[in-house]
Amino acid sequence: MINVARPQLIDLFTLSDVIYKYIIASVVLDIIEKEPFDIHKTDLRLQEMINSPNIILTPHIAFYTRENNQRLGEKLIEEIVISTQSH
Repeated sequence: MINVARPQLIDLFTLSDVIYKYIIASVVLDIIEKEPFDIHKTDLRLQEMINSPNIILTPHIAFYTRENNQRLGEKLIEEIVISTQSH
């Protein structure tokens, strides 16, 4: 199972149960409910899931690339120019 959408789509407590019961073989979560994630301030069940070999957690920052930041900057400049020209 892969979730890259919204954390509200998955209940982590239920997910941990189905993983440990081998109902789901593996999970990739690109987003969790509380980000930025702090392993020292989170619930024990989530900490156990992090250490599981069949669970992969990735930071939800896939769009933070040099190229994308360049495009965002260019788009922002375009919007400013269009906005100032229309007034």
